[in-house]
Amino acid sequence: PESILACLQEACEEQLLIRTSETRFRFAHEEIYRAAYNLLPEGQQRQAYHWRIASLLMKCEELEAIDGADDSVLFSCCDQLRLSLDYVKTEEDRLRVSYLFLEAGERAASVSGFFPAADYYRLGEKTWGMKPHDFFQSHHDIAFHLYLSLARAEYGSGKIKEGLDRINFTIKYAQTEEEQRSAALLKLRILLAANRHAEHLEYGLALLEKIDPGEKLSMLPQQIQLSVRRLKTTLKGMSNADLMNLPSKDADKEDVLQILREIWQSTCQMDNAALHEAVRLRIIRIALKNGTQRYMAFVLLQMSSLAMEEDLREASRFVKLAESIARQSSFPDTRSFVPFSAAKIIFEAPTKTLDYCLFGYKACMDAGDIYQAMWCVSNYALAYYYTGIPFQNLIDDMEKFANQMIQYGQTYSLLATLPLWQCLLNLSGKSEDPVNINKGSAMDKTNQVSLEEPNVKKNGGSSQKRPAKKRLQLFRCVLGSQTQKRVDDSETERYHDMDHKIPVKE
Repeated sequence: PESILACLQEACEEQLLIRTSETRFRFAHEEIYRAAYNLLPEGQQRQAYHWRIASLLMKCEELEAIDGADDSVLFSCCDQLRLSLDYVKTEEDRLRVSYLFLEAGERAASVSGFFPAADYYRLGEKTWGMKPHDFFQSHHDIAFHLYLSLARAEYGSGKIKEGLDRINFTIKYAQTEEEQRSAALLKLRILLAANRHAEHLEYGLALLEKIDPGEKLSMLPQQIQLSVRRLKTTLKGMSNADLMNLPSKDADKEDVLQILREIWQSTCQMDNAALHEAVRLRIIRIALKNGTQRYMAFVLLQMSSLAMEEDLREASRFVKLAESIARQSSFPDTRSFVPFSAAKIIFEAPTKTLDYCLFGYKACMDAGDIYQAMWCVSNYALAYYYTGIPFQNLIDDMEKFANQMIQYGQTYSLLATLPLWQCLLNLSGKSEDPVNINKGSAMDKTNQVSLEEPNVKKNGGSSQKRPAKKRLQLFRCVLGSQTQKRVDDSETERYHDMDHKIPVKE
C-alpha cells in the first residue's frame, strides 16, 4: 500500500533504512535493527508479529510453488516461522510450514550448509509437536523426508553417531521400496564415515544381493586376470565419443554402482585385494552395458587405474574425460568423482595438477565424501611438493584439514594426513627434530583422537579391536622412506635455495 511505502520512504530519508530495490528495504545498521526490534512487546505478542509477517510471506508469488521459491523469500519466511511456531495450529498450516522448512534445509545442504540445514529439519519436525512414532503414523511422507534429510545433514556436519542412530530409526518406518533403498544407501555411506569397515562391507554386500542378485562378486584369481585382459582390449577400441555417449538402459543400475563404489572403498581398508579387483571389474562392465552417465566419472577413474599398468597415455585419456564430466555435473556426488589421482598420471606440470586436487577436495567435502577428500588433500600436497612453491600455504592447508578431520571424528583420514603434515614442518625447519617424522606439533594431534577403532570381525570369528596405531605406523614408514630417498637424492639444496632451511642434527 502507498501509505506503508510512504512511511518506509520517510525512514530512508532519516537514514534508518536503505532501499535495495523497488520493493525491498533493509536497516542501515545492525544496531538500528536491534533497537527497533526491542521496542516490540515480548512473549506471545511478539510471536504474533512474526506470525503475521510469515503469513504475508507465505502468500507471496515467490512461495506459491515451494520447490521453485526464491531463496531470499524462503529463508526470510522460515526465519519468521522459527519465531512463531506457537501460532502454527491448523493441519493445513503445519503441513505447509513443515514443507517450507524441508525445502529450506535442502537449499542449505546443497551448498554444504549442513548445520543450518539440520536446524531447519528439526524445526519441520517441531512444527507438529508429536512423538516420533506418532508423527510417522499420522504424517508418514513428511516425517520420512524430514528424518532422512536430518540424518544426511548430521552425517554431513560430522555428527556421525547421531546420523547413524537416526537413519537406523528411519529405516524402521520405510514403507515403499524406494524409501527402503534411499535409507539403506544413506546408512551405507554413514557406516563408511564411521570407520566401521567390516560392518559396512557386510551391509553393502547384503544390499547388493537384494537389489541386483544376478552376478556374484566372488572370483578366482585366474578369472580376474582373464576379465582384466578382455576389458583392456575392449577399452582400447573405444573412442572418447563412444565412452561419453553410452546408451542408458537401466536406471536401477545407478543404485548398484553407488553400492559398488561404497564397497570398493571398504575393500581398500580391509586389504581384500581380490574383492577390490572384482568390484572394479563389475563397475566397468555395468557402465559399458547400461550407460549410467551419473557415475561415468567414477567408472572412468576405474578404467584409468586398470590402464595404468601398461599405458599411461590411455590412463590419462580416461582421467581427462572423468574430470570433464565431473566439472559439468550438477550432482554433488558426481563432482566428487573428480580424478583425485590426476597428480600422478596427467602429463602436465605439477602446478597445473593443483587445480584438479583442490576442485576434487571441495567437491568431495560438498558431497560429504571425506575418504575421497583425504586422497585429494594427499595428492595436492605431493603435487605442491614438486612445484617449488614455498611451503607455508600448504602447511596452513594441511592444518585446516587435520582440524576438520578431528571435528568430524575421522580418525583414519587424520592419521593419513599427520605424517605428511609433520614431514612438511620438518622440511621447513619448523620442528625441533627435523629428521624424526614421529615427533612434532603435527604428530601431537594424535592425542586428540582415539587410536582404537570399532569392533571388526575377522575371518568370521569373534569381534576384535584393530588399533588405528598400526595404520599410523604404516603411514609413517611409507612417507618416511619416500622422504629419506628425496634427501638422499640431494633435494636439500633445492630447499636451501627456497629459504626452507633444514637444520641437520649432529
